[in-house]
Amino acid sequence: MGWQDAAAELKEIPKGRNPYKIWINPGVYPLYVSIGVASLICGGFLVKFFGYHSDIAFSRKMRASHDVGLSDTRNEAHLNHFGFRRLNKKDFNIFPFRFQSMKTIADKHSPTAGS
Repeated sequence: MGWQDAAAELKEIPKGRNPYKIWINPGVYPLYVSIGVASLICGGFLVKFFGYHSDIAFSRKMRASHDVGLSDTRNEAHLNHFGFRRLNKKDFNIFPFRFQSMKTIADKHSPTAGS
């Protein structure tokens, strides 16, 4: 018995069934959405990081120039915070979580907090 005989009985898509109903399950839509959002965030970061990096030049004119890294606007855009990095500077609530900034925590634990 060869693999051809074993595979002859294997039916990938049963007769009368729609392949769409087999492979697409509404229960995995949140998984697709979360993967899509994560891909957009990652892609946005990569475009920002490499597109505005002061040492990376895509055009031939810019590569031929000796002052590739001297563009202040590209340096500022490259070093600018991306995403939620400034959220750790303030207190906010997202039910049921209560996030406190590092300054609030440090003030609460400082020796002069009780007075």
